[in-house]
Amino acid sequence: MSEDGGHLFFKCKLPKQIWRILNFENERQALAAIPDAYDVVDWILKQQGQKRDFMVIILWFIWTERNNIREEGVGGQPQ
Repeated sequence: MSEDGGHLFFKCKLPKQIWRILNFENERQALAAIPDAYDVVDWILKQQGQKRDFMVIILWFIWTERNNIREEGVGGQPQ
């Protein structure tokens, strides 16, 4: 299966769990429905203050975990 940004950040099992645990499930669903990466970024940047910042941190964390798993074989696994 090829990995696209929508799958990686919003649809895969671990990211879905992360968004849900952090109480950002509504935002995850909205972002998962946006087909274009530029529109995803635009949507996030239009959010206010801490909400916007926290979503950027979530994306950074997911990207870091993905690289840890892919490159080093280590990383968090959903329970």
